[in-house]
Amino acid sequence: MNARGTKLFVTADPSGNLGWVSRFRIRDFQHRITVDAADNVVVTGANVEASVNGLAVTINPSPAALTKLDPNGRGLWCTHTNGVWPYPAVPYSLAVGPGGDLYAA
Repeated sequence: MNARGTKLFVTADPSGNLGWVSRFRIRDFQHRITVDAADNVVVTGANVEASVNGLAVTINPSPAALTKLDPNGRGLWCTHTNGVWPYPAVPYSLAVGPGGDLYAA
């Protein structure tokens, strides 16, 4: 539960050619990924430095731990759990609704 590491997100085209790679420091290894209608990627999992690829991203208060990446892999924002470690509120499911709202449980 106290493990720290780097989470990598990699895209590839249908032929397997590498697209973008994004990384951020994590405190856990649980994650879910979803993509919204604008091709932004939303990932669950604690982003301990509130950064993507070493660049700071806006922190929003939230009861869930999420990081949003734009279609090019750049960080848009991240949320931090209101839970107390080692029991963070990391979502086990993640979906985007028709209006673009995120739903996590």
